[in-house]
Amino acid sequence: MKFKKNVCIVTWFGSPNFGTNLQAFALLNVLKKEGYCVKILSQLPPFSNKQQLLQYYLFKFKPYRVWLRLKRLFSKANESFYFFFFGNPAINKWVKKTLKPTILNFPFEIRRLVAKTDCFIVGSDQVWNTFVGFDPTMYLDFAGDKKRISYASSMGATSINPRFREEVIKHLLRFSHISLREPAAATLIEHLLERTDVTSVLDPTLLLSQQEWSNICCPYNKFLFENSDYIFCYLIGDNQRYKEIVLDIWQQSGVKNLVIVPSCENPTFSIDQSFSAKNISPPEFVWLIKNAKLICTDSFHATALSINFGKRFVELLRFDDKDVASQNSRIYEILNRYGLKSRLYNKNSTLWQDEIDYSLVHKLLECDRKSSLDWLLDSIEN
Repeated sequence: MKFKKNVCIVTWFGSPNFGTNLQAFALLNVLKKEGYCVKILSQLPPFSNKQQLLQYYLFKFKPYRVWLRLKRLFSKANESFYFFFFGNPAINKWVKKTLKPTILNFPFEIRRLVAKTDCFIVGSDQVWNTFVGFDPTMYLDFAGDKKRISYASSMGATSINPRFREEVIKHLLRFSHISLREPAAATLIEHLLERTDVTSVLDPTLLLSQQEWSNICCPYNKFLFENSDYIFCYLIGDNQRYKEIVLDIWQQSGVKNLVIVPSCENPTFSIDQSFSAKNISPPEFVWLIKNAKLICTDSFHATALSINFGKRFVELLRFDDKDVASQNSRIYEILNRYGLKSRLYNKNSTLWQDEIDYSLVHKLLECDRKSSLDWLLDSIEN
């Protein structure tokens, strides 16, 4: 098979967060399906800082036996600590097998990669959230004179951290094509760069159809749930009111079972008499959403999958809208786009309990999918 072009994706993946890994998988597979030779790049070492680079090598190449003993020690002592630093083994195994990331440890390997690559694509997820931090790799600072494209990069917040504003502008001026996931962020970058061609596109998880996601599903505890209803609960925020809210949703829904998938950000969240689905793989995560009676989440990607599968869901908000680093905008925008703002949980309203007419939603989604894919392919080819 003759490939069209050599494309390299730069994004976040490998963390214990399901959405982060699923968006990387989606973009990788969309481009492969279109006939490109695609690699996905693991995060680069901090070559510009010698002290950090030394720490990186010492951390990376430590003796495996000592590392394994530390994992066992911390997993027994503190589940939260273990989850944060070592992640979910099922996710790690799936990433290695499915994404097959390109790992570069030395400068000469970067030069060789750049020479063999036609264009670099950064996105999606919150790779440009400057309130989380600033990583030049996510602005493709290493890409030399090769084409730079941003596909559905997310800023998370509705503004840029003033501390990194000039750096962001400097790097973005080198991009030939820029798209963001949220319309408000696209408008912000357009004004910042004084360009008129910045646009918003779908998150990569929405580029794959319902059937394509079904094809990667892997049943989880099928015998336990296949003949009974359950609520799928996946919450990233560590909100003190979440337990009270989830209990209220469970009670009002009338659904028999509650299945909680712990997140890496909130690994100890639990409710009495619920079932905790720990250490599941991304295909099992997708399967649990597909087969749930109701989804309860504050996760953007769990929301996107719920919409793709045509599921009934209720949305919780992780942040205070007044917080400058609030990430609620991405939730508001996807709900508004598809007329689903009624899915936001409100203790004084029962609208979130209503069935959703997905006929119009999926027609609009299909239109968005086509226009987003057309933009992506045109950016690579032209």
